[in-house]
Amino acid sequence: MSKVHRAQVVALVFACLIQSPSWADDAPLDNAATNDDAAVQADDLNAKIEIVVNGGLRSDRVTEHGVSISLRNITDEEIAGPIGVTINGSGIEELQLVIPEVDGVTKNYFEVVRETAVLQPNQTSRPVRVEFRSTNALTFLDRNNFALDAKVVRPEEVESEEVAAAADAEMVPGKDYTWEEMYEAFANQDKWTPLLMEHEGVVGTATSEDDAGNLVIRIYTLRHGVIQELPGNLGGMDLQQEVVGGHFVAGPAIGGVIRPGGGAAISLETRQRRDHGLGRHITLLPAVSTPPGQGSAPAGGSVPSGGGSTSPPSSPMPGGGVQSPPMPAQPGPTPPPQLPVPAPPAHQPSSGLPGDPTIRFDRPVPIGVSTFNINDTCASGTIGCRCIDSAGNVYGLSNNHVWAAMNSGAGTDIAVIGDPIVQPGLGDHILACELDFLDVIGLLADYEPYDLFSVNVMDAAIMSTSPAFLQSETPDDGYGSPSSSVFESPYIGLEVQKYGRTTIYTRGRIIGLNASALVGGTTQFENMIEIRNDPFDFGGPGDSGSLVVTFPDRRPVGLLFAGGGGTTLCNPIMPVLERFNVIIDDGSLTPAPAIFPISGRMGIATGPVIPPLPVVP
Repeated sequence: MSKVHRAQVVALVFACLIQSPSWADDAPLDNAATNDDAAVQADDLNAKIEIVVNGGLRSDRVTEHGVSISLRNITDEEIAGPIGVTINGSGIEELQLVIPEVDGVTKNYFEVVRETAVLQPNQTSRPVRVEFRSTNALTFLDRNNFALDAKVVRPEEVESEEVAAAADAEMVPGKDYTWEEMYEAFANQDKWTPLLMEHEGVVGTATSEDDAGNLVIRIYTLRHGVIQELPGNLGGMDLQQEVVGGHFVAGPAIGGVIRPGGGAAISLETRQRRDHGLGRHITLLPAVSTPPGQGSAPAGGSVPSGGGSTSPPSSPMPGGGVQSPPMPAQPGPTPPPQLPVPAPPAHQPSSGLPGDPTIRFDRPVPIGVSTFNINDTCASGTIGCRCIDSAGNVYGLSNNHVWAAMNSGAGTDIAVIGDPIVQPGLGDHILACELDFLDVIGLLADYEPYDLFSVNVMDAAIMSTSPAFLQSETPDDGYGSPSSSVFESPYIGLEVQKYGRTTIYTRGRIIGLNASALVGGTTQFENMIEIRNDPFDFGGPGDSGSLVVTFPDRRPVGLLFAGGGGTTLCNPIMPVLERFNVIIDDGSLTPAPAIFPISGRMGIATGPVIPPLPVVP
């Protein structure tokens, strides 16, 4: 039986396995609301006024609901209006508060006692209706969980807080410029990028900051001195040069990292030096038994400069990467695929010392470790995270060039939906490049194709899988599970972290936004995020597909996919999630909102229109 035929057979078997309802996580959602009342001062309105809920939650229609509330003066003194109520929760996750609107102005409170009215002692005010909406009909259990979390307020206090919050929101955190000024800088950079990219030696641009914190146009160059050949200022923004030395490359690691004696990919000493006080160090654990054939994993190995390989010398590959020569066939027949034994979806310690994401992990495997398409070359990338759609289907997320083979296909669509995805990647297999269908953890479900003749906005792919094969956490020395709440507005200076197959756990800072660059020398990507971790790299070959999250709250920011010259590039995560109609799973296996379509459908993202070339002043 040929390798391709065996891959088709295992894909069919695995498709049945991940659909098995016996492996689904049927834990009910925790909808219990918290309504802890904080201690209040004697003159606080909440100590003088009681909120009265008139009856329970009532539904006018299947998805429209409401509750009537009043205010009762429980003191012996008059309380003058205006008096309002803010709603902080309902105890039902499905309910969404309908924000009131007065004379066309949105209010974040419900006015109960008017400005001209007075609430007499022991008097109860007129009732006011608070409205909610839900996507689906409420169940009996939902209604039993209803518990209104409300607070009595003075409307003028709420309005003054909103004004102050709005003023603060205009400024980018920690900066002397506003969000509007930052977006204007993006527009100015976009205006001049086509002309700058035509200049010999320029391979990309971004919006960045100078040492004084002023917004500048950052140009990526192949050599020094390019900035001296360009105007010093374009559209009111100074130019700043970043020499990357070569084209940005989006490619997996070809071959395995050097692991003398089967040691860890990065030694404890090297890891401590990389963290340089920013991240957690590896704690050596007692020896852990490994499955037969996996070997021991003593610490002490290290990653060579440039992502070394134990494979024979490589040959150039279209697009700037390298391709290993064919590996000799291994002696003996390949065993037929067998049904993997599912493990519980809880986090399990890995089979080996922490700090080596290239090993074969017990199922379910953690995120941030080695993976690849079984039908692709002998190489490895990184599992980014676990995702879920509105139907509860579970997916893994990584790069197109890791799971869909577009990079090694030189623009030819060689990936097939249903291709088996393995952990570890073929380049990290104990017997390098040998197919082992017991390594399959999912099937290629969808990907965003590279467009060599237009603008690309993401390098992403998803696999269908199960909690029995993929968990939501990194290995023990990583950051844990990412938050399901995306950080949608990253800014320059934001501190981030990632866990990947090659450089393992690293921390860095965003130093460039709205980046536009040629990747592989020919393929244009736009709207990227630039990250650095001086003096060490934030990412390297094989880290492709890593999820980048904020530090320390682990909110997803981007999907790492390329780099060069010490610079790491990632795609903003929100467009990626919208492309596949999924949300990131934080370990709760909570489905995406029902308004999301079901994932797994092919489509092509459309890049922005390139503006006409401006004239250099």
